[in-house]
Amino acid sequence: MKEAWLIEGAGMARLSDVIVHDDGGWHGYPWYKRLQCPLCRDTYQHTGHQQTILGNDNYEAGWEGRGDLLVVPLEGECGHLWEICLGFHKGETFVFVRVGASNYLDGAA
Repeated sequence: MKEAWLIEGAGMARLSDVIVHDDGGWHGYPWYKRLQCPLCRDTYQHTGHQQTILGNDNYEAGWEGRGDLLVVPLEGECGHLWEICLGFHKGETFVFVRVGASNYLDGAA
């Protein structure tokens, strides 16, 4: 798994594309949701090492906000690479999904 933020040429995907809304037979708490690949919808995903990139309150983390960025890389058993990102900006937290360019399918995200 690539362990670096800013997967070269990555594209964006909607957060709603990675959350599975059915329980898939899960008998745990109803607020637990599974994640799925934003490209092929496969639910077998593995996390890499999370990274925090410092923004130094000066837009230095490589995203549009001025605060830090927490990146959780994922690799699906399907072979797709993607990231869930939490960006911090002036007391608010933004969440977004990035998809590795080498696996990005037009219209899938």
